[in-house]
Amino acid sequence: MVTNVYVSAVTQDNISRHELLAWVNSTIKANFSKIEEMSTGAAYCQLTHLLFRDSINLRKVKWNSRSEMDHISNWKILGTAWKTLGVDKPLQVERLTKAKFQDNFEFLQWFYKFFNANYVDDGEEYDAIAARGGEPLPAGAKGPAPARVPPSRTTTTNTTIRTTAPVTKKAPANHITPPRASAQPTVDSSALKELQQEVAKLTQQNEEMTSICETLESERNFYFEKLRRIEDMCNSCEDGQNPDKEAILAVLYEANIFILSYTSRMESADESLLRTLKGKAAGTVAIFDKGDYYACYGSDAVLLATEVFMSDVCLKTVTVKGELLQYLTMKSGQYQRTVRELLMFLRYRIELYALDQERWVLKAKGTIGNLGDFEDVIGDVARSGNVIMAIKIANGENNCVSVCFLDLMEFRVLTSEFIDSPSFAQVEQCIVGIAPRECLVYGDEGSCPFSGKDRPKKLSALLKKVGVLETSTATLKEVSDWEEVSNIFRPGCNQSSLSEPVKRCLCGLYNYLKMTEQEAYLHKFSLSDFRTTGFMHIDAGAVRALELFSLSYHQDAKGNTGTLYGLLNKCRTAPGQRLLREWLARPLCDIRQICDRQDAVESLVENSEARSTLSDLLLPKVPDCSLLARKLVLSKAKLQDCYRVYQLAVLLRHFERILRDLFDNDETHAPAIKDLMLEPICYALLHFEKYCQLIRSTVDEEYREKTGEFRIRPDIDPELLRISDDMCALEKKAEKARKKLASTLDLESIKLDSNPQHGFFYRVTLKEEKNIRKCKLITILETNKGSGVRFSDGDLEEINERYQVLSNIYRTAQQDLEKKVISTCAGYASALSELSSALATIDVLTSLARLVTDAASEYVRPKLEPMGSGIFELKKCRHPVLEALIDEHFIPNDVDLGNDRMVILTGANMGGKSTYLRAAAISALLAQIGSFVPASYARLSVLDGIFTRVGASDQQTRGISTFMAEMLDCATILETATSNSLVIVDELGRGTSTYDGFGLAWAIANDLLTRVRCFCLFATHFHEMGALAEQPGAVAMQMSVAVENGQLTMLYEIRPGVAQSSFGIHVARTVGFPENIVEEASCILDELENAATEADVDEVIKKLKAADDEELARLLA
Repeated sequence: MVTNVYVSAVTQDNISRHELLAWVNSTIKANFSKIEEMSTGAAYCQLTHLLFRDSINLRKVKWNSRSEMDHISNWKILGTAWKTLGVDKPLQVERLTKAKFQDNFEFLQWFYKFFNANYVDDGEEYDAIAARGGEPLPAGAKGPAPARVPPSRTTTTNTTIRTTAPVTKKAPANHITPPRASAQPTVDSSALKELQQEVAKLTQQNEEMTSICETLESERNFYFEKLRRIEDMCNSCEDGQNPDKEAILAVLYEANIFILSYTSRMESADESLLRTLKGKAAGTVAIFDKGDYYACYGSDAVLLATEVFMSDVCLKTVTVKGELLQYLTMKSGQYQRTVRELLMFLRYRIELYALDQERWVLKAKGTIGNLGDFEDVIGDVARSGNVIMAIKIANGENNCVSVCFLDLMEFRVLTSEFIDSPSFAQVEQCIVGIAPRECLVYGDEGSCPFSGKDRPKKLSALLKKVGVLETSTATLKEVSDWEEVSNIFRPGCNQSSLSEPVKRCLCGLYNYLKMTEQEAYLHKFSLSDFRTTGFMHIDAGAVRALELFSLSYHQDAKGNTGTLYGLLNKCRTAPGQRLLREWLARPLCDIRQICDRQDAVESLVENSEARSTLSDLLLPKVPDCSLLARKLVLSKAKLQDCYRVYQLAVLLRHFERILRDLFDNDETHAPAIKDLMLEPICYALLHFEKYCQLIRSTVDEEYREKTGEFRIRPDIDPELLRISDDMCALEKKAEKARKKLASTLDLESIKLDSNPQHGFFYRVTLKEEKNIRKCKLITILETNKGSGVRFSDGDLEEINERYQVLSNIYRTAQQDLEKKVISTCAGYASALSELSSALATIDVLTSLARLVTDAASEYVRPKLEPMGSGIFELKKCRHPVLEALIDEHFIPNDVDLGNDRMVILTGANMGGKSTYLRAAAISALLAQIGSFVPASYARLSVLDGIFTRVGASDQQTRGISTFMAEMLDCATILETATSNSLVIVDELGRGTSTYDGFGLAWAIANDLLTRVRCFCLFATHFHEMGALAEQPGAVAMQMSVAVENGQLTMLYEIRPGVAQSSFGIHVARTVGFPENIVEEASCILDELENAATEADVDEVIKKLKAADDEELARLLA
């Protein structure tokens, strides 16, 4: 039995390394010169033998070996002896054998206290050299070093000693004890509790490792015993006699119970692995944590090789229970990359398994919407689009939909209920506006007796279309859990208006996101209605056709310059980038709000000083406030995060000054400047005034400026002040040591510096390196071109050791105060979120102003008219994205839909029809987000939606052909568009026969003209469609071309009339088609055009014009 010793982290009676080495050398007659030499474990074996003579057989100790395996054997001998004696100090052999100074220094300090606690002097001298058989220690030592005897030892107050039994062991007569510290801090109970928990954890780990070692020892001894027995059998044979073959085979194949047990456990783990792989759901990747690395098997390994690592070189094969599997292994960095790629981009589910009791058990899981256990791995990528939604569709005749969005970044809940169209047009608008990652789908139990029984399939198709991961949930949480769920809302939120379906959705989200495990979420979420009224209707088709932005946040984060978002995104802050995307997804329909934005943008355009100051000086210094608020709420913030909020609050003074100057010097736009920019900043200044006082009174800014690290001010607490004074004294000692060394080397250019890696060190330039290398007392730490030569000497190292100890003590002592400061700062999280919104608005308005000033061509402020006024006039309109990408001069065109609300546009292939359509739609959208538009003049009525049918592509994964995709889009347009909408249709009817395509194009265009009566730009290659322009409200226009000597030249100018040809054969000749193919195509074209007379065509058109709906259907059939 021994006396176990526990040392708290705040102990101050640790002696220096020189005194420790002197004690070891004097005690066991050794000659250690470095702490690192103790890593062999031999010295500790002899010191333990000195205390407990019968505990260790020193003949087994490898005294002079340089092999790491022998060193591990020494530690193993020591660990076995300690286990027998009852010493419960865990041995971190892997760390100690690496010969790192800090690990061995801390362990030697502990062992010194352990030795003193168990030493009893019985007067008998211990001959250390004789005990180890005359071996020198360490290897190569000439003899014992002279002892540096420190003062006599005294018992420290912060070392906890637990006596389990009296000790009557021998100790050397020349035993040396350490000095008493001048002042001792008391042991913090919370710190001691944490240490005890850590000790228990490490003890458990030690027991597990000991069990593994015993397993290996048993296996080794088993086979060694076999060899020994066979050797004895061979030695017992007389000359010329062979050993008994059967007897040797019996020995070789003799079973070992332990090995059989180990094999059965491995079989159990393999069976568990196969069972896990077979049981995982589709779209899920299973990753297995093997401790030092991670592994994937089967189809998951192939997926990672092809989609993540882009190479099958990493694939290997392994046989598991007779089944051949492909697998790959990943290190920590590759694992993190894999998790990010799978969740954020490939949108797979991830399940992480760990081995427990010989079975693979689920350790963590996550999806794109519920990152959960992988949020720390995802890191910065998770900042954008952190929204998950739940939707419930009813079985009634009306397509009643309940939608709930939960934003974990902004701490907000948005709910909405409405009766939607069969194609879920309003749900699509909501998804485009919010951009959730994942959708939980709930439905009423039982079958739907109405035509809406296909609603789940249609909703699933919509979610695939917009790129949202669908999670179907068979069971719903009962509303009885609502009392628990309602605790996440801030006081004052109106929860009584929520319907039962919405509550059920919220309960499902609450449990799916494991919010029960986060007490920090309590009373943090705002609750509001998500409204589609008051915003322009933008669906996924319009987003893709107009190339507004990527439907995935993370694609936009890559800096896509081929989209409108990429052109407009001159924002300097992450919240500003998110808000810009939201404005593009939800343009306003309220003229007053639009004009306020336009006023603010125009003011910034006219005031270059304010614009450049905001964009180039102030906004780049703004951190991601939403992320900081989230850290504060979840208690993950550090002192550094609190100080960043303080720096932002100080920066607000500069924002207020610039915006007030802008307000004072622009009377015309002053109301908009005040409402959108100045007033929110002034409010934030008042709100964060006390916050700034708190940080100034608690954070040591002088220390931060000097070292770059954050700590609590020492004058707050007497203990911190005393430790700080000791640290300052050491800093002065370090400066004296620098002067002494500079004088010795006659080199005044030596600088004293410090960093977290090395602590104190000296520094000179590379030119002066030769002057210091001749000094043997110097140790070179680092050499590079930027910082020169970093080095140290013995005096500075000793000062540095003491300084590092004091720094650790300071950090431990300030923990409670630091937690209180961070907890107080967390109360400002909601105000920080509001400030984030205000700064994001300023950022977006400044970005829109820079769009105007940085553009090479003219942008003009559009004049908006009330909805329904029937005005759509653009002069010299241009496509902003295409204009920025091409090197040539962009040819502008006019768009006038005021008198004729439908334009039938014909022209040559590659003639600019699609660009003309998109330019008009993008200009209308820019006008309603508050931006200037790329034109010389713009006067527009407010639109309630933009609908598109542009492009032709199939969707094989959804079983949709090219023609079917066209028809679905057209059905949505005819169902949803109103007289206040803008519809652009590009080359409808290409996916079917010519006559079917022409008939459908005519019918759809005619319905848009006569029934819907919306603004419409209809581009087509059916030149006969020009006859539709004879009806009131329609006009035929064409993209002009010039043909000279068989050469086709695109003029890209619009003019009245119908094009006579699409010039497809000319385009084919231009791109280099073989001449024989072009000639044959021309001949066939002539035959087809001459086969039908103009009278026949006119007759068909007359019939189509005169036909009602029934007759039109019969003619088309």
